Amino acid sequence: MDLTSANKSVTKKNRVFIIILVVCLILFLTVIYFYSRYKNEATQSASPESEAAALVKKVGQIIVLPADEMPTVATVTDVNKVKSQPFFYNAADGDKALIYIKAKKAFLYRPSVNKIIEVMPININSSSSAKTATVTQSTPPPTSVSKIKIAIYNGTKVEGFASLSKETIIEKIPGADVVIVGNALGDYQGTEIVDIAGTHSDTVRKLQSIFAGEITDILPKGEASAGADIVVLLGK
Repeated sequence: MDLTSANKSVTKKNRVFIIILVVCLILFLTVIYFYSRYKNEATQSASPESEAAALVKKVGQIIVLPADEMPTVATVTDVNKVKSQPFFYNAADGDKALIYIKAKKAFLYRPSVNKIIEVMPININSSSSAKTATVTQSTPPPTSVSKIKIAIYNGTKVEGFASLSKETIIEKIPGADVVIVGNALGDYQGTEIVDIAGTHSDTVRKLQSIFAGEITDILPKGEASAGADIVVLLGK
């Protein structure tokens, strides 16, 4: 075989190789394209029910939620429009409101920090949609004995500290009603006892004695009162 024939043979083989390479590349890109479309369509087709269930599961790891119903979920998209409502006072864009109609409770959850921002008894306007749900503070019915509402937040890295503290409070302060047990937004070096109502000085002093905490009437920014008379922020 002369040199010219050999060169032609090599050139032909190279062309065949390039063609095969290009076809394989086109097939690979086609597969990637259709897989991406499939993933996007699968994500977009996720039902609101499944999204709500996933949110409930996540929030349920932080605080006990009503177990006999699935909540309506509302997303805060413009906090300035809802700031006038007590429930949304500490809200931020992107927060999720879990509204339990039967239980008449609402939980404000911030996904960015995985924290409960507010918990409040509510009245629901039945004409509101999930995306424009309006939450207003309800007026509790009169009772013959008014219990002192206490919120407990764990401001330490010790898991379960707030739950243990709840048992201590119930045991030592019979008139106490612990309305929420959760994690504080911030970390605290010492325990703070926030006298929100300003009308339960005896109970505040008892809590100070139990937890060796500092008494104040100012709730730290970002922390939720949850409608409580007294907020206990557990520190180290």
